[in-house]
Amino acid sequence: MVTQYTDADSVYVKVVDPSHAGAASLLQAVEIGVNKFDLAPLTGATTDTFITAAISQTALGVGAGDSITATYTDPVDTTDSSSDTVSIVASVLEVTGVIAKPNPFETDTTFAFAEGSTGLAATFSVSVYDLAGHLVWTDEVANASELVWDGTNEAGVSLANGPYIFVAVASDGTDTFTYKGTVFIKQ
Repeated sequence: MVTQYTDADSVYVKVVDPSHAGAASLLQAVEIGVNKFDLAPLTGATTDTFITAAISQTALGVGAGDSITATYTDPVDTTDSSSDTVSIVASVLEVTGVIAKPNPFETDTTFAFAEGSTGLAATFSVSVYDLAGHLVWTDEVANASELVWDGTNEAGVSLANGPYIFVAVASDGTDTFTYKGTVFIKQ
């Protein structure tokens, strides 16, 4: 499932509906705003899986900072419908900082790009160190702008209350942004 698109991506809506397995198409079955789109069988997938053609964000009148809600309505049973919403982020990575929120935290904290940042990092990593400089935890995610930490070390053991230093690195393959900060565990 796609949770975000960049403002340079085409949008696709994929639907799985076993009641239409083998159908050649599902006409006007997806609605985004005032626009309706047909579904066709997804090549290489099971016969109950359908997808729209590429949808231009320009045609939808959306861009970075907006969100898209797509609603599928079964063409035969209009009481059968479902929706999903995705956000659109800027395709150019610009990171103004990285924050931990909440901070201090009890159960987990999210390392996230600070306000004013744009885009998704191809790779976003966070390393957490104790005050003696020993690495206690590290993780990396792809195509993201945030990463969650539950206050445990690499072995999954809860760490002691107090301050820890974090180093966050975000890269789009061309530009790399590195930020250092402090996060507090308070359980």
